[in-house]
Amino acid sequence: MPSRQPSPAAGEYTVQPGDTLSSIAVRFGTSIAALQLLNNLGDAQVVRSGQVLKLPADKLHPDESPWWFVYTVQPGETLSTVAAKFRVPLADVLRVNAVTNPSLVRAGQQLIIPANGPRAGQPRILAAVPLAWGDTPI
Repeated sequence: MPSRQPSPAAGEYTVQPGDTLSSIAVRFGTSIAALQLLNNLGDAQVVRSGQVLKLPADKLHPDESPWWFVYTVQPGETLSTVAAKFRVPLADVLRVNAVTNPSLVRAGQQLIIPANGPRAGQPRILAAVPLAWGDTPI
């Protein structure tokens, strides 16, 4: 779990068709990461039409941008390889996650990735789509 946690919920929002976590983050002046953490989404970025999301009252960090997101460290990854994967400075990953000893990062740990905008390496963000009874999400 990232060391920074979002503030308690300031309100709720019901996901509409076409919404994405990034569009919701921009609309409400928060980040993908804050929405993921407050709503226990892990590193998932898929939302469903009709889903109710809690909205954070405050920012995770003074520098927070809507594009910050949660990433789960994979086996064999280090903080350096994670930072390089998403093209963000290692120093920013350390600062935002309040990591004092980079060698203690382990597989399965969640990190906030302080991206400044959509990146080629960032997981694809899917739009919300309405599901009919019996549909299987992809």
